[in-house]
Amino acid sequence: YALVPTPYGVRMIVGDVRGKGLPAVGTAALVLGVFREAAYDEPDLLDVVGRVERSLARNLACDDFVTAVVAGYPEPGRLEMVNCGHAPPLLIRGDEVVPVDPVRPAPPLGLRALSEDRPGLQVVPFGEGDQLLLYTDGVTEARDAGREFYPLAEGLARHLCDEPSRTLAALHQELLDHVGGRLHDDAALVLLRKPATAVTEPEDAP
Repeated sequence: YALVPTPYGVRMIVGDVRGKGLPAVGTAALVLGVFREAAYDEPDLLDVVGRVERSLARNLACDDFVTAVVAGYPEPGRLEMVNCGHAPPLLIRGDEVVPVDPVRPAPPLGLRALSEDRPGLQVVPFGEGDQLLLYTDGVTEARDAGREFYPLAEGLARHLCDEPSRTLAALHQELLDHVGGRLHDDAALVLLRKPATAVTEPEDAP
């Protein structure tokens, strides 16, 4: 994952590379390097995704791929997302937790040549106090002793507060408790929050 301030607003990527070990680390480094450069250069978020896709098509083996959500905040109240085969982010508005399912599902990065589907730009209103949780399947596919998956949306609703670091710390601890203390897959949780604008009270006249 990476977050980059750009001339077109803050942009970020959360992804998951197929496989493990040094090859997966190398692929992740490639994706993040191309993303950071493209995010700063390209005005259109879809063109950022296209740059990453073209780079992976040149460098990956035919059976390798990367699932990812690429998001941008180009102007107040407007969140843009492109989902390439990744788990849907969770939008928190008030006390409600809702998955942001892609309107136009697209294949993972690196596999576009095998499909006629193309990613679409999804626009989500993102106002004061709203939050967005992005994650990898190492979280949602974590199992307990009874082989039950971790219920992320329910856990998020239980631990939700106005301070993202506190919410994430509580989720992390609950996830470790769920699996018995040790995760068996890489896992990432990234929580964004649009702070409410502070209201300044006028000073009393002398």
